Amino acid sequence: MAIALRVTEVEEDDPTGRVRMKPFCKNMTFSERQMMVYRVVLVFVQYFTPLCVISFVYSRMALRLWGSRAPGNAQDSRDANLMKNKKKNNDCSNNPISNRTYRLSPVSFFENVYV
Repeated sequence: MAIALRVTEVEEDDPTGRVRMKPFCKNMTFSERQMMVYRVVLVFVQYFTPLCVISFVYSRMALRLWGSRAPGNAQDSRDANLMKNKKKNNDCSNNPISNRTYRLSPVSFFENVYV
Protein backbone atom coordinates (compact mmCIF):
# COMPACT_ATOMS: atom_id res chain seq x y z
CA MET A 1 0.00 0.00 0.00
CA ALA A 2 3.04 2.24 -0.12
CA ILE A 3 3.46 4.87 -2.80
CA ALA A 4 6.97 5.38 -4.07
CA LEU A 5 7.94 9.00 -4.53
CA ARG A 6 9.99 9.90 -7.56
CA VAL A 7 13.50 11.29 -7.07
CA THR A 8 13.79 14.62 -8.86
CA GLU A 9 16.32 17.40 -8.94
CA VAL A 10 15.36 20.51 -6.96
CA GLU A 11 17.11 23.85 -6.65
CA GLU A 12 18.96 24.75 -3.46
CA ASP A 13 20.76 27.96 -2.59
CA ASP A 14 24.16 27.32 -1.09
CA PRO A 15 25.94 29.77 1.27
CA THR A 16 28.03 31.25 -1.55
CA GLY A 17 24.91 32.44 -3.38
CA ARG A 18 25.02 29.89 -6.18
CA VAL A 19 22.06 27.73 -7.04
CA ARG A 20 22.77 23.99 -6.98
CA MET A 21 20.60 21.09 -7.98
CA LYS A 22 20.15 18.29 -5.42
CA PRO A 23 18.19 15.02 -5.56
CA PHE A 24 14.96 15.02 -3.54
CA CYS A 25 12.06 12.57 -3.17
CA LYS A 26 9.01 14.48 -4.33
CA ASN A 27 5.41 13.66 -5.20
CA MET A 28 5.11 14.06 -8.95
CA THR A 29 2.01 12.02 -9.85
CA PHE A 30 -0.66 12.81 -7.25
CA SER A 31 -2.35 16.04 -6.27
CA GLU A 32 -2.09 17.39 -2.72
CA ARG A 33 -5.66 16.26 -2.02
CA GLN A 34 -4.93 12.71 -3.19
CA MET A 35 -1.82 12.59 -0.99
CA MET A 36 -3.84 13.81 2.00
CA VAL A 37 -6.45 11.08 1.43
CA TYR A 38 -3.63 8.53 1.11
CA ARG A 39 -2.10 9.64 4.43
CA VAL A 40 -5.46 9.54 6.24
CA VAL A 41 -6.14 6.02 4.92
CA LEU A 42 -2.69 4.91 6.10
CA VAL A 43 -3.34 6.30 9.59
CA PHE A 44 -6.61 4.40 9.82
CA VAL A 45 -5.19 1.15 8.46
CA GLN A 46 -1.92 1.20 10.40
CA TYR A 47 -3.03 2.84 13.66
CA PHE A 48 -6.76 2.80 14.37
CA THR A 49 -7.53 -0.71 13.08
CA PRO A 50 -4.90 -2.46 15.27
CA LEU A 51 -5.86 -0.21 18.20
CA CYS A 52 -9.51 -1.27 17.93
CA VAL A 53 -8.58 -4.96 17.64
CA ILE A 54 -6.22 -4.80 20.65
CA SER A 55 -8.77 -2.89 22.73
CA PHE A 56 -11.52 -5.36 21.87
CA VAL A 57 -9.39 -8.41 22.71
CA TYR A 58 -8.12 -6.96 26.02
CA SER A 59 -11.67 -5.99 27.01
CA ARG A 60 -12.97 -9.50 26.31
CA MET A 61 -10.12 -11.03 28.29
CA ALA A 62 -10.73 -8.69 31.24
CA LEU A 63 -14.47 -9.40 31.31
CA ARG A 64 -13.94 -13.14 31.03
CA LEU A 65 -11.34 -13.27 33.78
CA TRP A 66 -13.15 -10.87 36.09
CA GLY A 67 -16.37 -12.87 36.04
CA SER A 68 -14.81 -16.31 36.42
CA ARG A 69 -14.73 -18.37 39.61
CA ALA A 70 -11.83 -20.36 41.00
CA PRO A 71 -12.10 -24.11 40.37
CA GLY A 72 -12.59 -26.49 43.26
CA ASN A 73 -14.38 -26.19 46.58
CA ALA A 74 -15.32 -22.72 47.70
CA GLN A 75 -13.24 -21.17 50.47
CA ASP A 76 -14.36 -17.69 51.38
CA SER A 77 -10.99 -16.26 52.45
CA ARG A 78 -9.11 -17.72 49.48
CA ASP A 79 -11.82 -16.68 47.01
CA ALA A 80 -11.95 -13.16 48.44
CA ASN A 81 -8.17 -12.86 48.09
CA LEU A 82 -8.28 -14.14 44.49
CA MET A 83 -11.07 -11.71 43.61
CA LYS A 84 -9.11 -8.82 45.15
CA ASN A 85 -6.05 -9.75 43.07
CA LYS A 86 -8.14 -10.08 39.91
CA LYS A 87 -9.60 -6.63 40.38
CA LYS A 88 -6.18 -5.16 41.04
CA ASN A 89 -4.79 -6.80 37.90
CA ASN A 90 -7.83 -5.76 35.90
CA ASP A 91 -7.10 -2.12 36.73
CA CYS A 92 -3.64 -2.66 35.28
CA SER A 93 -5.01 -4.29 32.15
CA ASN A 94 -5.99 -0.88 30.78
CA ASN A 95 -2.38 0.20 30.95
CA PRO A 96 -1.14 -1.84 27.93
CA ILE A 97 -3.90 -0.35 25.81
CA SER A 98 -3.09 3.22 26.78
CA ASN A 99 0.64 2.60 26.34
CA ARG A 100 0.14 1.20 22.86
CA THR A 101 -2.29 3.97 22.03
CA TYR A 102 0.32 6.63 22.67
CA ARG A 103 3.41 4.76 21.48
CA LEU A 104 1.86 3.86 18.13
CA SER A 105 0.22 7.22 17.57
CA PRO A 106 1.46 9.46 14.77
CA VAL A 107 1.96 12.23 17.35
CA SER A 108 4.40 10.08 19.32
CA PHE A 109 6.22 9.11 16.13
CA PHE A 110 6.75 12.70 15.03
CA GLU A 111 7.76 13.78 18.53
CA ASN A 112 10.46 11.10 18.59
CA VAL A 113 11.67 11.69 15.05
CA TYR A 114 11.77 15.49 14.92
CA VAL A 115 12.99 16.29 18.43
